[in-house]
Amino acid sequence: MQVSVQAKGCRERAANCTRGPPHTPPQEDLTITAKLHSALVGVFALVANAAEAASLSGPVDFEMVAKASQIREPVEIASPGGNMILSMAIAEMFKERGISVRVTGWCASGCAMIAIGSGNCTVARSGRLVLHAPYVTVGGNVTDLARAREQNRVQWQDWMQKAGVPSDLVEATFQAFRQQYELTPYAMKRVGCRLE
Repeated sequence: MQVSVQAKGCRERAANCTRGPPHTPPQEDLTITAKLHSALVGVFALVANAAEAASLSGPVDFEMVAKASQIREPVEIASPGGNMILSMAIAEMFKERGISVRVTGWCASGCAMIAIGSGNCTVARSGRLVLHAPYVTVGGNVTDLARAREQNRVQWQDWMQKAGVPSDLVEATFQAFRQQYELTPYAMKRVGCRLE
């Protein structure tokens, strides 16, 4: 008596059934699978890149301007500050491009000017915005120093008001000249920054 055994992939009698090579899908199935895999890898790469923001740190100087000029996506920033004119230029560049700025650490002086002036600022829980009136380093006599200080003060004050900083905060910053004026969460909201 012969017994018929139905094995996976084998429809013959047990005596004549041998296990062959594993089943391979037709070539067109592999092509579809490869395309799907490639598409998923691409999507994950886009998501990963979108989640990672560009980063600016260190002093606001010509090197930071060069790096900022290449940025086309959201940027995270933390810096002790630096050159006032360069800070204004970076802020204008970000504002024109619609680049959002996220403050992730200590962001003082020119860094705060970049964040506030971008028009699209978010302050992380770890972020701090600190302002002070501009410092003037001019050689010469007392008259030259006073003239340069007043010129920088007017330029800085005009720019801060143009960026949307309320006049009482600008004045508080001048009162803290040579000292740091750290913005409270309420003041950060008043200058247009969102808080995380």
